[in-house]
Amino acid sequence: MVASLFAANQRLRGSASWLPTALFAAGEQGAWYDPSDLTSMRQLSTGATAAAVASPVGFIADKRLMGGKTFDAFVAGQPELVTNGDFSSGTGWTLGTGASISGGELIASAAPSG
Repeated sequence: MVASLFAANQRLRGSASWLPTALFAAGEQGAWYDPSDLTSMRQLSTGATAAAVASPVGFIADKRLMGGKTFDAFVAGQPELVTNGDFSSGTGWTLGTGASISGGELIASAAPSG
């Protein structure tokens, strides 16, 4: 990260303004979390409740990935990566030996090996 900050500083010498996105202009890896921006935070890790002053924060979005979109627009544009994440059935899951789904829970009768 120090090298990225140095590189960003070198690119911006003489520039009238600086944006955190400049840290990633050359494809550098990293994340941009902005705790001063309530619009990128949610009280719950599920993203269901917007953060408010003096409220707990369970999720903060990586603004580098948001690309200037609002939180809701960003989340709406993301593909769903988990099928049947609430374990309402076995659909979408390949269950190993001794594993089953019942009552909204994944049940494993033995620890996985390997």
